[in-house]
Amino acid sequence: EDAKLYEGCEGVIVMVNPAKEWTFSYAKDCLPGIPSGLEVLVVANFRDMAEQWVTQRLAMQQVIASQGSNLHYCEACLANMYGMPAVEAFLSITLQARKMLAAHGEISTLDGAIDASVQSMKERAKGQDYDAHILALNEQAIANSDPQPPANA
Repeated sequence: EDAKLYEGCEGVIVMVNPAKEWTFSYAKDCLPGIPSGLEVLVVANFRDMAEQWVTQRLAMQQVIASQGSNLHYCEACLANMYGMPAVEAFLSITLQARKMLAAHGEISTLDGAIDASVQSMKERAKGQDYDAHILALNEQAIANSDPQPPANA
């Protein structure tokens, strides 16, 4: 069921309020259900109230680091936009990943076109006959040089 939830996603942002431990527990429970190919950003919000955090930064960072290279962590304060450059950079990661997938698709298509062209070239080269080619050119030249009767005759 989790896979269906993330169908069509290019990235996931998980927001945590470190002043409420249950939000990080919930995030930890969600992380294993996120498909491994997706980039994930865990955002610890309310940085302006860090003195109220019950979930420590190091604990969050350790959990994120243990989950894989596609998981990222940043701190933010949506009240004053602190951390938004990191979120923007994360969104850029997902955009670049989408572009890379599209490029891989184009490369695959081009590989197929090259293979087809190579096969076509081999087939055409196999049946070449220079003498028949010259004969056809001579016949065409003769047909083109026949005088045409005048249109009013």
